[in-house]
Amino acid sequence: MKKGKRLLAILLSAAMMLSAVPAAAAMEVFQAVQAYTTGQFSDVESSQWYEQSVQKAYELGLMSGDPSGTFRPTGQVTLAETVTVAARIHSLATTGAENFTQGEPWYQVYVDYARQNGMLTVEPADYSKAATRLEFAQILAKALPAEDLTAINQVADGAIPDVADDQSVY
Repeated sequence: MKKGKRLLAILLSAAMMLSAVPAAAAMEVFQAVQAYTTGQFSDVESSQWYEQSVQKAYELGLMSGDPSGTFRPTGQVTLAETVTVAARIHSLATTGAENFTQGEPWYQVYVDYARQNGMLTVEPADYSKAATRLEFAQILAKALPAEDLTAINQVADGAIPDVADDQSVY
């Protein structure tokens, strides 16, 4: 259950990142690039509260699920997947498109882009490792300019025990 809560928290973080983008800019930049069909992921039921977040992440092309037809809503997000989402958000916000050609390993193009654009200031030792909420939030916070991230202030600084870095997250 702990893993599921972590992924759901990460999905919500991504959704909140998108909601932080000014509405006018979001209307122009973040457009659906693919259609979502209810039930297309065997592990995402339409009755689940997070199904709309999964739909939005899929439609915007930020996350595509697994080749097996699952989305893993109760799994963990790796550092490679985190960097991929951040790179896609940054590219969409700054250029209006995200045209990445996967290489070897599949996530290398996203890592290179994230390095070049200041989203990765520390080199993770293992991109296949599960991202902590702090790592996810720190990387995603660098995907958009600070002026596009309006403070919501619904969570008190330090209120999330495993997210202690209030400088880059809260």
